[in-house]
Amino acid sequence: MNKPIINFMRYSIEEYIYKKIDSKDSKREEKSTSPEDNFSIGVTPAMTSDFKHGKITVSIRYDLEPHNIKLSVSGYFELNEDYSEEEVERALVVNGTAIVFPYIRSMISMLSSLDSESAIILPTINTNNLLN
Repeated sequence: MNKPIINFMRYSIEEYIYKKIDSKDSKREEKSTSPEDNFSIGVTPAMTSDFKHGKITVSIRYDLEPHNIKLSVSGYFELNEDYSEEEVERALVVNGTAIVFPYIRSMISMLSSLDSESAIILPTINTNNLLN
């Protein structure tokens, strides 16, 4: 049986900014009310020079009144040396993000539910589209 390309070890919260915006005091431009239009995600992969460990940093922005949220979470992985650098990078971006993103959704949902009567539920994502 082949070992997986990447093996998840742990995650770490790098940045978590949560701001509540009062629309009465805000002089912001009119924005879409659709969560998908006010949500963005970025993924940055990295590997150690010995090709044994990898890391992805998943950064999200959610900007829909009354919330402004920015969150970056890093996932740490052991790498299988039997694969090419391109295969490992693809696995980090696609599979690594799929592993880390539920933690991000949970963090945002939990924090936002402490502040209001309804929790923010981030949209699900197709991690295969992150390579484009």
